[in-house]
Amino acid sequence: MPGAIEATEKAIPQESGFPRRGPTVEGLLYFLILVLAVVSRFALLDSQAMHHDEGIHALGGWNIYQGTGYVHNAVYHGPFIYHAGALSFSLFGDSDITARLPGVLFGIGTVMLPALLRRYIGRWGALLASTLLLISPTFLYFARFDRNDVFGGFWSLFLFVCIVRYLGERRNGWLYGAALASCLHFCTKETAYITAAIFLLFLGGRLIWQRFGLPSLFLLFGLLPAGLEDLWKSVVGRPVPLPSFSLGPLTLSLLGWIPLLLSLLGVFGLLGWCWIEGWRSGRASPTLDLLVVLGTTVLPLLSAIPLDLMVRLRHLPPIDYESGAVVPSYAVTLGLLAIGGMFALSALIGLLWDARRWLVVAGLFWGIFFLLHTSFFGSMTGWATGLVQALGFWMSQQTEKRIHVGPQYYLFLIPVYETVSFLFGSLGLVAHLGRELSRPSLRERPQGPGEWDPPAAPLGAPLGPAMGLLAWWAPLGLLVYSLAGEQVPWLNVHPTLPFVLLAAAWVGQVAAWEGRYPTAGARTGAASALVVAGAAGLLAWSGWPLVREAWRALREMGGGVARTQVALLLAWAIGALLLLGAVWVLAGAAGARSELPFLVLGGVGAAAVGVLGSVLSFQKAYGQWGWLYLPLGLVAGLAIARTILLGRAALRSAVLLPFAILCACSVSSAWRLTYILNDTPVEMLVYVQSSSDVQWVMEELRALSTLTTGGTEMPFLYDSEVAWPLEWYFRNYTQKWYKPTIAPPFERPVEEAGMALVYRSYGESEDSAKAYLEGKFYAFRYYAFNWWFPEEVMRSPRAFVRWAAPQLLPAQQEATWWDVLRALGTASGQMKVWRYYLFREPPAPLGAREFAVYVRRDLLAPLEWVSDALPRR
Repeated sequence: MPGAIEATEKAIPQESGFPRRGPTVEGLLYFLILVLAVVSRFALLDSQAMHHDEGIHALGGWNIYQGTGYVHNAVYHGPFIYHAGALSFSLFGDSDITARLPGVLFGIGTVMLPALLRRYIGRWGALLASTLLLISPTFLYFARFDRNDVFGGFWSLFLFVCIVRYLGERRNGWLYGAALASCLHFCTKETAYITAAIFLLFLGGRLIWQRFGLPSLFLLFGLLPAGLEDLWKSVVGRPVPLPSFSLGPLTLSLLGWIPLLLSLLGVFGLLGWCWIEGWRSGRASPTLDLLVVLGTTVLPLLSAIPLDLMVRLRHLPPIDYESGAVVPSYAVTLGLLAIGGMFALSALIGLLWDARRWLVVAGLFWGIFFLLHTSFFGSMTGWATGLVQALGFWMSQQTEKRIHVGPQYYLFLIPVYETVSFLFGSLGLVAHLGRELSRPSLRERPQGPGEWDPPAAPLGAPLGPAMGLLAWWAPLGLLVYSLAGEQVPWLNVHPTLPFVLLAAAWVGQVAAWEGRYPTAGARTGAASALVVAGAAGLLAWSGWPLVREAWRALREMGGGVARTQVALLLAWAIGALLLLGAVWVLAGAAGARSELPFLVLGGVGAAAVGVLGSVLSFQKAYGQWGWLYLPLGLVAGLAIARTILLGRAALRSAVLLPFAILCACSVSSAWRLTYILNDTPVEMLVYVQSSSDVQWVMEELRALSTLTTGGTEMPFLYDSEVAWPLEWYFRNYTQKWYKPTIAPPFERPVEEAGMALVYRSYGESEDSAKAYLEGKFYAFRYYAFNWWFPEEVMRSPRAFVRWAAPQLLPAQQEATWWDVLRALGTASGQMKVWRYYLFREPPAPLGAREFAVYVRRDLLAPLEWVSDALPRR
């Protein structure tokens, strides 16, 4: 049957008649992961200054906590993060730690959620998924960062859990859980639209495929004209010479729109056919249930689409979703019409499907949605902005491309930070497609309550919709985020997540293999001999520099130098022979099961490559770089040969060896990013980060205010350029004095301020501030305000080639991405990438902004006195 595990996997022990007492090894491993997740997410949580966006989110939650209210504005995403922050402040007080506390808790929850997938991606897969999320640099860093994406990642994973468990078990609790996860994701961030679209496309495609099979693929031809038109724009650089029409970020000619709309009509027609056919036969479909629940709850959230369409058809001015200006009356009328129509269509479909269950779903979804968006009825406009502005504003941003690098952006981020998940997730994707195509029947239905019936506790990942959804989610999610108009490091959470799950499921499947080793004979002897030969080759590779140096000393120097070199060579030879003998004995004793010697050999080879690569790249010894590939090729060739000789059992060690090595690299990368370079943008994930100087200045301000007023009543002045995230730090100061630009007129005498914080612009605005402040203030110090990674190497092929292999830079014409691939093929390019991967040596100087601290002259000596006692971070 489709859910059965392959015969080569370990047999699952049968449950005994008595309940098992005491913890299991698996349970203890999950407990260890939980402890490590708690420690890693909470450790040194306030060690970095609040980011610009963190300040906005934290202050918004603090305002709710103080009772000043919250008004939803889609520019600042959904209301969930603000209300979670307010709850944290009410329970634990306000500080940098408590502002980041909700994200930490959800980050820990994300690590533990795969435990709910043991039956669907295998026990090994679920355990490895939790492990990879634990050590992921992306998920660790942004779990400690007060932004929406850690919450969005949690809700996406929880929605995935609910979908696959409802498909397998058909319990209403998972159906309602899917509605809850979708609702809270929409209350968190607009990435929910992308996640919902990916999942709905999968569910719709699955339902149509189950009924119609291969003939349904003809609907894909409707996408072809739109795809060709988009390709034309990318290659030629201008739209096709035909009349075009825009809907949100999508602009197509009639040649693209008509086939696309016909395909959509065909999809809806086939879905309706499946619905009617199931209703007549009385056979329920869990896929249809999920499609109706998620689809009908999303429909009203798409109200901006018919609204914009009606505005265009009536030739009215487009709606400004960003400025916060007064909404024109026609927008209110048409908006109410669009919202009412979408709600009516949603209710009609839901009530025809299953009135009782749909009313529960609708009450759960819209009750939570309206409570959060209206801030518990404190701001009643939130229901409208949540339904219309969220999608309308972020569709408009896709064309503006306010923060955009290019479709290659995540191909820089993911391989650097998520190497293990991206590599093994891609291999898992290919392996899953191969397993699916080799199934005897793609449309077989189990006799259980759901649409598939996997074993109760499989070690490896069984075939089924869980793996199918991951294989759909991972490449499509990466494609959508790569083409999106806004690209920033924290969005890396979303395309990374399905690759983590795919990698864990596939490696777990491999770990569950228990292939039969051949009995003693020629093959086992050859496998053992290969391990010994590989060890000999690795030893010869490591000793060749000693041989070369000894020969050079004998030929050119002689005397004591030659004797020393020869003695070193002899010592190495003796040690090498002893090690080789030990490997021989160990390989002979292991026989066919020569995994341990092979794993040790591969680990030593990887360590040797790492050390030598670091030395050669530091010395810029381009001519010797090719030496690195000898041990890698030796270990790879040995793994292939052992697999040919010993079969699948040997393939397991060939997969687990690089997986373990890359996991160690991931731990190192996560540690360095999170605890060492967390506010230093030599890391690509550190984006326009406030420097540690901000925390130092805030300590100086607090100390000076306490010294002069006994509390937080000292007046001080600051301008608009330094307002964020400093507004968060200024929340308890009662005499803060904000001016967009430090220039007259002043509402009160400027000398009343004890301190002034002014952005250093190296221009007229700075000169004007100096003119008004220098008479009574002293420019105490200049500090770094925020700084950022030089992203030009990711944007421009020419900048990348100039950094990696300047000798290949074209003299006249612009470089292309083909030149980037050529640069990566050179020794200098590989060395520089290696230096960044291991040591985070940036390709160019960091960008930075500074601010000046002016202190009133009579407070200069007290500030100098208190500054000496302040701890410097």
